[in-house]
Amino acid sequence: MSRKSEGIEGKWQKIWRERKVFEVDINPKKKKCYVLEMFPYPSGKLHVGHVRNYVIGDVIARYKRLCGFNVLHPIGWDAFGLPAENAAIDQGVSPSVWTEQNIASMRHELSLLGISYDWSREIKTCSSSYYLHEQKLFLKMLQKDLAYRQESWINWDPVDKTVLANEQVVDGRGWRSGAVVEKKKLHQWFFRITRYANDLIESLNNLHKWPEKVRIMQKNWIGRAKGVEIKFEVHGISEIIDVFTTRPDTIFGCSFIAIGCDHYLVKRYLDTPNVKAFVNKCMALKNEEIDKTKLGLFTGLYGVHPFCAEKKIPIYIANFILSDYASGAVYGCPAHDERDYEFAVKYDLEIVRVIESNSSKLPHIESGTMINSKFLNGMDNELAKSVVTERLIKEKLGKERVVYRLRDWGISRQRFWGCPIPIIHCNDCGIVPVPLEQLPVTLPDQVTIAKGNFLESCAEWVNTACPLCKKSAKRETDTFDTFFESSWYFLKFCSKDSKTLINEKDCNYWMPVDHYIGGVEHAVLHLLYARFISRVMIDCGYTSVPEPFDHLLNQGMVLHHTFKDSDGNFIYPEDVVMQEGGRKSKSSGKVVYKSDGLEKMSKSKKNVIGLDYIVKQYGADTLRLYVLSDTPPEKDVQWVTEGVEGCSKFISKLFSLAEVFVKQDCVHARPDESLLILCNGIVKNVSYAIEQSKFNNAIAYLRTLCNEISDRVNTNFTSTTKECFVTLIKMFNPFIPHVTEEIWNMLGHDDILALDDVWPKVNIDSALINSKVKIAVQINGKTKGIITVPLNADQECVKTEVRNDEKLKSWLIYKEAKKTIFVPNKIINFVL
Repeated sequence: MSRKSEGIEGKWQKIWRERKVFEVDINPKKKKCYVLEMFPYPSGKLHVGHVRNYVIGDVIARYKRLCGFNVLHPIGWDAFGLPAENAAIDQGVSPSVWTEQNIASMRHELSLLGISYDWSREIKTCSSSYYLHEQKLFLKMLQKDLAYRQESWINWDPVDKTVLANEQVVDGRGWRSGAVVEKKKLHQWFFRITRYANDLIESLNNLHKWPEKVRIMQKNWIGRAKGVEIKFEVHGISEIIDVFTTRPDTIFGCSFIAIGCDHYLVKRYLDTPNVKAFVNKCMALKNEEIDKTKLGLFTGLYGVHPFCAEKKIPIYIANFILSDYASGAVYGCPAHDERDYEFAVKYDLEIVRVIESNSSKLPHIESGTMINSKFLNGMDNELAKSVVTERLIKEKLGKERVVYRLRDWGISRQRFWGCPIPIIHCNDCGIVPVPLEQLPVTLPDQVTIAKGNFLESCAEWVNTACPLCKKSAKRETDTFDTFFESSWYFLKFCSKDSKTLINEKDCNYWMPVDHYIGGVEHAVLHLLYARFISRVMIDCGYTSVPEPFDHLLNQGMVLHHTFKDSDGNFIYPEDVVMQEGGRKSKSSGKVVYKSDGLEKMSKSKKNVIGLDYIVKQYGADTLRLYVLSDTPPEKDVQWVTEGVEGCSKFISKLFSLAEVFVKQDCVHARPDESLLILCNGIVKNVSYAIEQSKFNNAIAYLRTLCNEISDRVNTNFTSTTKECFVTLIKMFNPFIPHVTEEIWNMLGHDDILALDDVWPKVNIDSALINSKVKIAVQINGKTKGIITVPLNADQECVKTEVRNDEKLKSWLIYKEAKKTIFVPNKIINFVL
């Protein structure tokens, strides 16, 4: 840690804590700003890979506070879940003990960073005071028919031994365990998220401050498709199959109908050993095998073509048809669809081309002119879609329909460490909600758990009395999907009152969250569920805010090399030492090898840097400055020790400058107009950069101002120099709060910088704000573009502007400049 900064971090953290600087209440006289990082899972000790999103949130919160906003910046713990349960099983302890220990450890580590949290609002989702309200919300949803129980095919994780929602299956594998997911049929609880599908997809257009990538991911996951549901008579029996298609133009190329294994025709007419064996075979396939293996079984039934009564179309049971998507039946046009073509070739089915093409290659999936299609011949196939649809509707052979890929959210989990579902099963009364006065239903205490649905074995807990008939009954032994807890926690932060589910007045003041920071991996899990539950809250009469998050920022990862010893074992970076002859392990003395590439910091690969270790070595402000300095927040950042040391030296430089202003009076009384011009421009640029989440740009501008002030101290030390230094310290406060509070104090201020509405104002009336220059950007001596930068901007500031220019940055992506020639206010030349 820097000698000058040593000891000040604990000092200022204590002051902030004792004076309750960051505790906040509703203040109608102030504009509000709600800043929130996705709350952490208490998995153990923090490392620097975790730090970035918390620091990003804190910079925004501190900046807004300095700008005079009433800032809510809370913290809590997403504390239920499989990791705690699995760790408890391995260690033979209670999940609650393991969780509480980790929360205490992580709470301490977060406090080391000086994050401006309102700790008075801290929540833990495993606390009964929290999930009491979740159980009440569930019962309200049950009343509104937004929750229901049914038997269905589910995704089963054979390692974690629990059900997974569709959103938790990634490439056919469990999102946590990585195990190949299986299919099982179980009675499960569901939320009717599909009831809100259209609103969820339409409202994405209003989320202008969300990354486009996330909006596209949600749109694709919800998967709205407009098409036609066509009635096919089944030849020889009095039945009609409703078949959905988005390509009615290819109706005359139809050569088979495929139905799902659970289709009513299978149950009603095809109850044979042969069909049962095929269905069992399909259900035994793993999710990833379904994509690779197309299986079909001819039923012996035929559909009658709606426009050609003489044409009989074979009906197959197929493993790739989802029974709960649309009508659970599709028709195949092999000539113009890749999946249909593969199936038709495998089962030797007719292939009829109905869209003209210059190529004989099939399938042909492009647009074109209709052929072999009777009354459609000669039409463009897009026109043919509407013509077929109109005719089907007119002849009452079909109707337009919109369907969604999104399925209802399966919320049952066969695990212990989760919120109990407040339901009782009675042989006489059926499914009975637990009365409100008996809530919360809590988990049994002091038990040694095992894998699987452990609650089933807790007889004393399971066996109870029916609230209606008072006879013996049993509790529901499934627990809620932990994404339920995280789908409404941001609402709970709005109020300190733990006795109510939601305080509408508080929510109406604070919501929506103005700045939400977290990983893109939650795009179709947490973020979609949170948007759904926010709509549920409106329908249940709790709030009036449909979209919970206004501005979403997905932070990049922190990358680091991995290290292995001569036996191939991963080792921690702290255990590596450079000796004569190469790297060695300090603990074992074995030779150590460093990876060529970079990987995400991961405890499993031990390429993590402990948070407490770095704070002890360099200080929290050094770490905060480093993780935001060189890379845009949405991009990955490489951990380089030399870069950390550079940030530490810069902080020492700030202290040295402060000591000059404390000990030495200005030499010249006259104003330094050029420094004022630069400072005023940088105030504008830093403010804009923070507002746009370009924190690396803001830091580059601040370094430029610092360098200019440092030069003036030695050459033109005026009252303006100190004035601009005070401005610099104010603007650096969100990034390095401990250091700037100390310097603020050194400069004779008794107040706390973090409390004041002191963010520097831009002199809009002055021509100073417009003092910019155009600089030529050259690559190997050839001009490639012109950029505009503040007058007297230094080399690092100009480099930052070049990297942010869409046209110029491509020159520097793949090659590192061997040399940079810089002439201030005129030219920068990169020699590659």
